[in-house]
Amino acid sequence: MQDILKFIPGFRSDKKYKKIIALIYYVFFLIGLFTDVGLGLFFLSMPFIFFYTIGVFKDRKKSLPLKKSLLPLVVSLGIAIIGISISSPTDYAQTEGQLIVEDEDATSKETSKAEDTSKEEDTPTQESLVEETKSEESKETAESEEVVTSEDDESDSKDDDRDKIEETTKESTKDNQDNSSPSGKLEVHFIDVGQGDASLLICDGQVMLIDGGNPGDSNLIYTYLKKHNIKHIDYMVNTHPHADHVGGLAGALNYATVGKAFSSATSYDSKAFDNFVKYLNEQNVSITVPKASDKFKLGSATVEILSGRKKFNDANNDSIVLKVTYGDTSFLFTGDAEREAEQALLDSGANLSSTVLHVGHHGSDTSTTYPFLRAIMPKYGVISVGKNNSYGHPTEEVLSKLRDADVKVLRTDMQGDIIFTSDGRSVSYTTARNRDVDTLGPASKETKPTPGVTKQPETQAKETTSPTTEETTQVVESTVAPTNPPKDEKVVNPVTSNYILNTNTKKFHYPSCSSVKRMSDKNKQESNLSRDEIISQGYDPCGICKP
Repeated sequence: MQDILKFIPGFRSDKKYKKIIALIYYVFFLIGLFTDVGLGLFFLSMPFIFFYTIGVFKDRKKSLPLKKSLLPLVVSLGIAIIGISISSPTDYAQTEGQLIVEDEDATSKETSKAEDTSKEEDTPTQESLVEETKSEESKETAESEEVVTSEDDESDSKDDDRDKIEETTKESTKDNQDNSSPSGKLEVHFIDVGQGDASLLICDGQVMLIDGGNPGDSNLIYTYLKKHNIKHIDYMVNTHPHADHVGGLAGALNYATVGKAFSSATSYDSKAFDNFVKYLNEQNVSITVPKASDKFKLGSATVEILSGRKKFNDANNDSIVLKVTYGDTSFLFTGDAEREAEQALLDSGANLSSTVLHVGHHGSDTSTTYPFLRAIMPKYGVISVGKNNSYGHPTEEVLSKLRDADVKVLRTDMQGDIIFTSDGRSVSYTTARNRDVDTLGPASKETKPTPGVTKQPETQAKETTSPTTEETTQVVESTVAPTNPPKDEKVVNPVTSNYILNTNTKKFHYPSCSSVKRMSDKNKQESNLSRDEIISQGYDPCGICKP
């Protein structure tokens, strides 16, 4: 036995303590070897690494050849590395920099998960059920437009004096994103600012305002924010600096504070844009020009910039295009982007698929090309446009494309404010008026109004069938005042704007008032606000027409 021990490192010495240390080491080595081969090899190599490392330094100090110590050191390191690589520890797992001890409960959980997985293989998956449901729904859609109305909605509509639409779709977007539905809701308000754009988004208490209509809409935007008690706007977006998009933002900046402001330009030669910059500066907010792929959160919704920086040196085509995603639903805002910008978006490979499309450039034939519309495949299309506008928007060409794509079209010129609500799985919408109007009918004829003179529209029988109280008082362009109204009922003049304001005398008039004809154009301002709202702004009723 003594002859064998003299060949084993640690037992060759006559020192008793060295033999004890060697014995302890070899016991650990054998335990490691039987527990895990890799662990055993690692323990085996450690003393050799230690002693041969010391040997290398000693040889170097004595100027001796390093080969004698370096070679076994390299071999020992190799054995240690092999041991680590083939070791399969079962008691510990490293996760995100923390050592997590796996107990018997964790093992049992994994076992139960494995059993659940095997069960799921034998049962239809949720995705397959959804696909079957969608297939059934598509068959029903071929026969009639899919409109889901609950029994509660039907009973409420009898008691509700407002003529509003509530339509719910179970059509989700085709986005390959996280489909977990948020617990709150996203509201998207398409505000009726006439021939302009203004959209207000509210999600989990955070607010984003996209454009604000014309300068004359400043009071309207101011009042709209006040009505909804919005005193802070987290994100203000001016898609491009044209007056019909940037003008009314001055009104918003005079009522609410702003966290961050985006625009496609930092300067533009117009008074409307200068006012926008002026009121931002008063709040110490500078304009940020976003770039494609920028993302930020609006509550639990995600906002993605698809196009932002200048590419075309054309204000319309350089419009900020953004997509707001909330659960399985999404909204695409394109500003006044025209066919060149649409093609650039298609070429970029951006995911354009959306539930709701804010139709580009107010329905102009310069936008909404077939390839672009096919890439989006929206369930709904919203056109922000002014009644009887001089541009002929929306054009029959665009309406035809939307009709061919089976898009449900909503229009501010016919239906006023349009508000969508998303719960992350489906969207519903309400309109201020005109329940059954044909939004895909011919576009309004071009009528360029003479300054200071308002055109009295024809009565539209379809739109005034069984009007509700709200429609009678708000939809002045589609109703005619009764010949002999009751004494306690206010006669609302059937005009395209409710009142004419004299910004100099602080009086407001009916558009048909004789004082309007004598009023200076620079002091004249049209307003669609209610009588009470105008009075709250410091105006007094005219003593002649007594509005």
